[in-house]
Amino acid sequence: DVDDVDTAVSVYGYKHLLPKKYLEDWQKKIKEMVQNQQLEKYFKVGNIVLNERDWFDGDAIYRPDRLVIDQVGNYHIIDYKTGKKNASHLKQIKQYCTLLEEAGKPIQSGLSACQSR
Repeated sequence: DVDDVDTAVSVYGYKHLLPKKYLEDWQKKIKEMVQNQQLEKYFKVGNIVLNERDWFDGDAIYRPDRLVIDQVGNYHIIDYKTGKKNASHLKQIKQYCTLLEEAGKPIQSGLSACQSR
C-alpha cells in the first residue's frame, strides 16, 4: 500500500540500512512502483503478501521479492530490479513460477518490475 512506503523507508533509515542521502530518492521510486497501474492490483488490501521469503527446492535457495496471493487464491510473483532490463530477470521469474507450479500452486503471473536508475 502506498501509505506504507513512508513508514517502511523511515524504518530502513532509522536502522541505518539505507543511507540518509538515498532515503528521499528511494521513497519516490518505491511510490512510483506501488502506484504503477500495472502493479497496483498486487498492492490491494486483502491480498496475502509474502516478502522475501526463502524457498528451498532440495538443491538451492530462492528468494523472490514479493509473492502475492490474490483474493481469488491465484499466486503472483514480483521481482524488483533496478537498471536496464536483462534476459536473466525473465529466467529468474520463470524459475520461481516453475517452483510454484511444481508445488501445485495456481500461478497466475510472474513479473520483473524494472526501475531505471
